[in-house]
Amino acid sequence: MKVDSLFAEKSSNYDKFYGKRVYNIDEMIQQNRTIWFVRDYDEKKDSDYEIQLINSNIVEPHDFSEKYFEVGSDTLLWLSDLHFGKDDVFKVKADESTDITLTKHIQNVCTDFENLGGLIITGDITSCCKEEGFTKAKEFIYDLNRQLSRILISENIIFCPGNHDFVRKEEKLGDDYPKKVSENPDSIKYYKDFYSSIHNLFPNEYMACGRKLLMSTGITVEIVALNSLILQQYEDFNGHGFLSSEQLEYVAKSMQWEKNSQTNSVRIAIMHHHYMPTCLVEQIEVKKPSSVVYDAERLAQWLVKYNVKLLLHGHKHQSFVSKVGHFDSKDDEINENTIKNFYIVGMGGTGAKDCENKIATLKFCNNEIELKFFRIYADNTEKDKPLQTIHIPI
Repeated sequence: MKVDSLFAEKSSNYDKFYGKRVYNIDEMIQQNRTIWFVRDYDEKKDSDYEIQLINSNIVEPHDFSEKYFEVGSDTLLWLSDLHFGKDDVFKVKADESTDITLTKHIQNVCTDFENLGGLIITGDITSCCKEEGFTKAKEFIYDLNRQLSRILISENIIFCPGNHDFVRKEEKLGDDYPKKVSENPDSIKYYKDFYSSIHNLFPNEYMACGRKLLMSTGITVEIVALNSLILQQYEDFNGHGFLSSEQLEYVAKSMQWEKNSQTNSVRIAIMHHHYMPTCLVEQIEVKKPSSVVYDAERLAQWLVKYNVKLLLHGHKHQSFVSKVGHFDSKDDEINENTIKNFYIVGMGGTGAKDCENKIATLKFCNNEIELKFFRIYADNTEKDKPLQTIHIPI
């Protein structure tokens, strides 16, 4: 509680501590006070993050970056569908001297491994939303950091949830409209805890976030993580992708894109589900969901409006590359000059069973993004190798 009247100057220097939950005892001790006035936490009004005082500067966690973080590199690592859980495809820790960890596989193929500037994960961090899966994900990031010259922190790690990262209700939806997953605390508990362990605060109701990075080449990159699982999953409503207009508006506002829709920064969006089909033929079944988000066209209009160059996704464990030219149907005249392009790239899977496991790097050059795919072999039947390079103009 704010009690300026108790200070000799009738004003305190602790504004950042007001209107937020008490995170831990260390946070209170930092204030160098003998008396604290506290009230009950209001989850609807109060913030929930930890404040650390380092060199007299307040470090405040955030879902969306306000300033650009200098990564000291021109390359980001991209993973998807890790599916950490009970039976992992790749080991996080080496139990035997002959074991090759996921970190080692990444190190084998990335020539600039030690200088990686950030990490992107496009969902399905776990295999079935078990706590042990998220624990292994944290262990993997820790193991990765042990080998990097610049460690990964909240500012240069960005990820979105996948359909395996939220708990499915073991009941049928029937003819009812699905609720928002955020309305079911039990469904998102472990994901929220994992998010908090990385970003030092619990996620917003949309579980979306955004990061602003300054690459070593001088290029600024703005990445937003969209949650394509806004709707709760059920036995007969499982894996359906949906973003919602509210989430898209919230993200644009939080990234300050509404004030500046055009920019010199390279803008990237990530999500788990697809914008368009990646499979040659989807399984035809009445109650089987399509892999494409329900509001795909709304997303396309949003990407074009805010000049997003690249959309990255995972989900079907099938690699996918496409360039989309989007016209505004409201234009009086439609021609090549009014078209706006964005690129869509699907990873496939990094740790999924019964598929080609891949990782990718995004290198930001002066006039293009050089996106490289690498094939990694869990069974060591072949040597990890470069697979494909995609050049995306910027």
